Amino acid sequence: YLPNISSPVTPASPRVRLAGAFVSPLGWRVTVIIRKLADVKSETVTMDGVQGAMKQLVLGDADGVPSYSVRVFTLEPGGFTPRHQHISEHLNYVISGHGELIDPDGTPRPMTVGDFAFVSPDELHQFRNTGDDPFVFICAVPKEYE
Repeated sequence: YLPNISSPVTPASPRVRLAGAFVSPLGWRVTVIIRKLADVKSETVTMDGVQGAMKQLVLGDADGVPSYSVRVFTLEPGGFTPRHQHISEHLNYVISGHGELIDPDGTPRPMTVGDFAFVSPDELHQFRNTGDDPFVFICAVPKEYE
């Protein structure tokens, strides 16, 4: 399934390179966006229960994505997200480092480079860096919750 995008997507960043645009067999205009993670602004996550966390919004609503936003979180050694839950699911992929995903029962589930994780809606969870290097992971969520 490809989204129906009636006009070209306007990149949110001047460093975005549009790799191409085409019309799908169903007549939908689809624009391809390629963005380097190193070119995406990093913001400190400031909320209760967070330590040593940075967030980068790689692709989001401002880019015209139809369904999901892609964020990258970096947890410094000893860093963690809050133990929290929310109404949307999210998909995760570990880019670098070692950490753990604390499940709803409070059980730490080790994660390392190449691991995927799925967190169901309304499930209590937390990410923690358990290594000596930054723990970096992709977190894709419905764009309404970016």
